Amino acid sequence: MELSSQELEQLINAKNLLTQPSMVDKLNKIAGNALMGAIDKMSTPAVMNKIANITQSAIEKAADVALFSIDKELTTSSKFSNNLHKGLAILSGVGGGFFGLVGFSVELPAITILILRSIADIARIKGLDIDLVETKLDCLNVLGYSRSSSSHDLDVNNYFESRLELLGLMATGTNMLSRTISRVAAYFAMDALDLAAAQSIPLVGAASGGAVNYIFMKHYQDIADGYFTIRMLEKQYGTEFIQNVYENIT
Repeated sequence: MELSSQELEQLINAKNLLTQPSMVDKLNKIAGNALMGAIDKMSTPAVMNKIANITQSAIEKAADVALFSIDKELTTSSKFSNNLHKGLAILSGVGGGFFGLVGFSVELPAITILILRSIADIARIKGLDIDLVETKLDCLNVLGYSRSSSSHDLDVNNYFESRLELLGLMATGTNMLSRTISRVAAYFAMDALDLAAAQSIPLVGAASGGAVNYIFMKHYQDIADGYFTIRMLEKQYGTEFIQNVYENIT
């Protein structure tokens, strides 16, 4: 059994997407040195607990709106769909940062719905059946695929470890949705903290809120692209074979 040259190229690209720089590294390009100071300032138990609650609620709302009301038929191209969601994310970020965590509690659910809907579209474009519970949980799992940085305590996520943990949750057969949401929220909250910190910087929040949201959206679109490329190849060749090829890509 062997991948075609095109399939191998797809897997290499997927690995590049899944090992891309962290959210905080990307936001640094806009916010500069002020970002780490803003993250440190917001990393108090009270603020982090507030962001955790906002994140949990945002994912719950997004799952209901973006995953359980999505049309099965694909009506747009992947490029058009991705660009549409990016455009809406930019609009949702204009003026961000003016209202602090109160404004963030409104904005995060909105952009999370857009992100999750875009993730679902990418899954469908890659040939996954969005009506299946497993695919819906995979979409949520993409939100939990967070890259570690010096400001984060959790380890770097790995696709195969992430999938294995998700399958373990599914094997229990009880409260799969709520347990998956709770699991991914812990990771997504780290990037949400970075987003809130970037928007709290006066010049960034006022002038570049849309650009910050664009980075946030594209980050998860890229992860979804890599994630569901591997899922597509796994369905054809099996997880063990694809994992072996993936781990030997240098």
